[in-house]
Amino acid sequence: MRKLLAVLLAALMLLALVACGGNGGEESSAPISSESEEPTSSVEPDASEEPDASEEPDASEEPDASEEPDTSGSTTTKTDKPTSSSKTSKTKTSKTSTTTQPTLIDYEKPVTINGAGLWMGQKSSIDSKAETMRQKVLNAADTVKPSTSGTTYYVSYKGNDNNDGLSPETAWRTTARVGLAPSVIRENSVLLFERGGVYRGQMEFRDGMSIGAYGTGPKPQLYGATKSYSDESDWEKTSTANVWKAKLDKKYDHIGNIIFDYGKEYSAPGLTFSLDKLAKDFDYYHDIKNSTIYLYYSKGNPGAKFESIEMSPKGAILRRYTRNNNPRKNVTIENLCLRYSAFGISFGDAENIKITGCEIGHIGGSMQTEFDESKNKFLGTSMVRYGNGIEFYGDVKNITVENNWIYQCYDAGYTDQGGYTHQNVQVRNNLIEYCHYNIEVFVSGNSGQGVKDTVYEKNILRYAGFCFGAYNRIGSGTGQGGNIRTGSNGVKSDNFIIRNNIIAGGQFGLVFSPHYDGVKGPKFEGNTWLQYGDYPALTIITPGKKAADALPGGSKANLQTAVGYLDKTATVIYE
Repeated sequence: MRKLLAVLLAALMLLALVACGGNGGEESSAPISSESEEPTSSVEPDASEEPDASEEPDASEEPDASEEPDTSGSTTTKTDKPTSSSKTSKTKTSKTSTTTQPTLIDYEKPVTINGAGLWMGQKSSIDSKAETMRQKVLNAADTVKPSTSGTTYYVSYKGNDNNDGLSPETAWRTTARVGLAPSVIRENSVLLFERGGVYRGQMEFRDGMSIGAYGTGPKPQLYGATKSYSDESDWEKTSTANVWKAKLDKKYDHIGNIIFDYGKEYSAPGLTFSLDKLAKDFDYYHDIKNSTIYLYYSKGNPGAKFESIEMSPKGAILRRYTRNNNPRKNVTIENLCLRYSAFGISFGDAENIKITGCEIGHIGGSMQTEFDESKNKFLGTSMVRYGNGIEFYGDVKNITVENNWIYQCYDAGYTDQGGYTHQNVQVRNNLIEYCHYNIEVFVSGNSGQGVKDTVYEKNILRYAGFCFGAYNRIGSGTGQGGNIRTGSNGVKSDNFIIRNNIIAGGQFGLVFSPHYDGVKGPKFEGNTWLQYGDYPALTIITPGKKAADALPGGSKANLQTAVGYLDKTATVIYE
């Protein structure tokens, strides 16, 4: 009887387990993990939040009309290891997420290495002053605060692109998510990125916006490409000796540079336009049609060698272009770190803009000219390459650029350009270094236009030309390089002053400039000029001559004579 009862009880228990969805009493063979892998969601950002077609850039006005907002929000990225200078092994990191996270994105540790002078680094007696200024930028306080009258949006490395972005607890995750929301983000709002995170992709912002940082730690780091390419699995060996290829995660108009280990090596000097031109380490070719990068590297898989491999795509990380001669107005950008793109910050017509406390580096290299996809090649003979850290193009008024650190730009660290009026522009207390031109004013126009009420002062401008952008300069030569390039010959300047700056060390000269008659061009006052070696002091276009006069350095006497053409109250240092 007891045996019969036991059998009946066991049968009842088995039926109960089956009815409740049990496994029939079998023990699972899968090990218990201490890190649970959460399921991904198939939910995509609301398509209704795509940019308003009426807000597309005006191709006749802006420098890169073909660049669409980055709508890729599904990229998996890897963790950088910035503390190591060599690589012994690399494995993919474990990916975890909340149950509502639409894409799995690894946390990336912000890179705090000074990558400005890792390539062709220079030294001089003003280095300590430059480092003091750099630290001031890196430690600038956050003054952009949540809005008391409008809306504040948050982006966090702990966030989620399915959130509403309206609080730190419901922050978005990616810069790409912000790029999907111009129709949602209204004017006169605040956008805050959490410090201590890396955010990928390019975005356009609204008029009246204040963009800044919140939290603690390093500045929010915004990178142009949607992923890094520093895993061995990113690269595949081709049948050609020493040539590797990487399939890009999205279709870019043009990759203008590949940056290895935070600036120890650059591929931009080795840009080629066909596979058969790859001949030496770091030469590369971007097959745009097939979204593939080909890289010549003779020392094995690049992903095994380098801790960081970043692509620099066409477009601006932050952009706001003119449309129908309607200037972009009332924007503040503060305490962001922008790297790896054709432009850092780019404006068309603009009014009442402030950019402060930002780090901008490893910028430029992508092509300007039209690409024929059917032939898989660029068209035209003027193949100019982009590369400005901060760019204003068109009519600009009431601009302040101060307390920023800008470096390794293919063209200009800071530029005013276009055949328009530039009025009340203040560029002061910035460290700009290792760009082909550290500061450029390139304005030409009709009578009544030009540069008015503008001051460049108390900046440290150094080591122009000692940069990746000084090599393989398709579309322009090296002769116009300089810490300051003033290409506005023939345009009247009214109260345009360059004063009390440190202008130090230029591979092609300290300044490239027309010879001024006191009416055209800026006035130089009280600057400190430092040059060393046999590098030229100045390159000046003399009125009435077609050729440029290179005024020599090579000694303090030569330097004093050359500088005297521009700055009668100069301090001259020859080392």
